[in-house]
Amino acid sequence: MHVSEAVQSIEPTVVNEVEAGILGVPVLSPALLVERLTTDRAGRPVGYVHSVYRGDRYRMVSRPSLDPAAGPGAGARSDPANGAGVRMAGDRPGRPVR
Repeated sequence: MHVSEAVQSIEPTVVNEVEAGILGVPVLSPALLVERLTTDRAGRPVGYVHSVYRGDRYRMVSRPSLDPAAGPGAGARSDPANGAGVRMAGDRPGRPVR
């Protein structure tokens, strides 16, 4: 399998009861919703991520590149501070921000 593309969206949201309990914040607290769909060269989905991060403990770092020679890590990277996020479906935690 050869991964071809990943499309990621990031939008503001508020947490529901379940997310609030996991994140340790009140219901309806601000949060960031991150969704990513990864496809192979034939356009078939090979990965999906749905993550909810606390709005008060999240930092985004982005380094867009159109140069394929830039190698891994040249795209966007997410850094949840103190691991304060709900991760699902294959999401990997980023490096905590201090």
